[in-house]
Amino acid sequence: MAERRHAPLRAASARFDALPGEPLLRLEAPSARDKGFAAWSPTSGTIEYDLYYDLREQIAAYADYLPVGPRTLMYRVLPYWLADPERLLQIAARQRAYGRARAYDGQRAWYPSKNELSKQVTAVLTKARRAGLIQFDWIDDRRTASDEPSTADALERIARGMQVDRQAGQPYRIEVWVETQANVTRLANVCNAYGISVYSGSGSVPIKANHATAQRILFADQPTLLLVLGDCDPAGLKNIASALADDVRAFVHDLGRNVHTNASGNSLDETHASFARAVVNLNHIVEADAANTWEWVDERLYVRHIGITPTLAAAQPEAVREYFPNPPDDWPLRRQNPDGTVEGYKVELEALPPDQLEALLRSALDAVRDEDAYRSALADEKFDIAAELKRLGFKLEDEAYDAAPIPRQDDEDDDE
Repeated sequence: MAERRHAPLRAASARFDALPGEPLLRLEAPSARDKGFAAWSPTSGTIEYDLYYDLREQIAAYADYLPVGPRTLMYRVLPYWLADPERLLQIAARQRAYGRARAYDGQRAWYPSKNELSKQVTAVLTKARRAGLIQFDWIDDRRTASDEPSTADALERIARGMQVDRQAGQPYRIEVWVETQANVTRLANVCNAYGISVYSGSGSVPIKANHATAQRILFADQPTLLLVLGDCDPAGLKNIASALADDVRAFVHDLGRNVHTNASGNSLDETHASFARAVVNLNHIVEADAANTWEWVDERLYVRHIGITPTLAAAQPEAVREYFPNPPDDWPLRRQNPDGTVEGYKVELEALPPDQLEALLRSALDAVRDEDAYRSALADEKFDIAAELKRLGFKLEDEAYDAAPIPRQDDEDDDE
């Protein structure tokens, strides 16, 4: 029997040695994918070559709006690369004649669907970043999450990024909600300057996020305005934007009414009781009955959908429209086919050019922000932060002394 040959292991694989007493599980098969940085230069006349330069052109065009997500870039090149049925027949004939690897004729219009193109866009972006042809911070993948400890050596960096409450004195406490995570960083580049947070539920917002939003609303000094950026899609508007508004509104109502009713009672644990007393002390809720609480909620929470409007969706290229059968009767985006059937269409938020998306957000913010209040909040920001850090330093120093061990009597005798 021939001796089995194992793939060579890199020195770094020692990190994966088993713990004492545990079996070592190690994959022996080498991976076909590149790891780390890897040289790559697309060959002229290939799909990779043309797609790479199309993507670079889009990145250059929107250099002031980086980072962008792979899906946004896919939508920017989709009109060039999406093939119609006649073109697909030509492609199939070329593949039979020349083979799949040599069938490309340089005319683009090669992919039958946006999903197929999306896979190739992701592959090209990955190779280009590994090769150093595209910078990592130009592309926002947003597919990972982290929870890192704060360390003292990062204190200066954290302090330099601190703000005062830049929404103090504004008519609304604004939060921006966007459907896709890939847009969070780019929108935060606009919002952070105003002290406005950007959130994403990656589609359907989870219940924990809705509950946390309701708690922020209860403690806010101003009414809260949720600006929601989402797809122009009947299902999305119903199941995402409306669901977010309805669930948060219900949580605000229930939390507010419950904490008011139980604030002076003993039915809550200490954590909830403290929360209840804080809300009551802010005089947010005057009456405990349901009707008045709903009225209070309506005065404290406003939700505005500022995503793609039907008019804006209709102005987008045909290639980015997604058609579906049996549209709702009141859905304005539709077409009638030659056979008499009617289809509706939707447009995803990521199909919007980055400059148009930012313009949507800035327009919505400008309509509700008070610029004078903003400048007033900024007037002494650096001094206010420095004073707060100084106060915190004294407090931490006192706590450190209090926590220091008390010398024992025999230790003092030894010193003598």
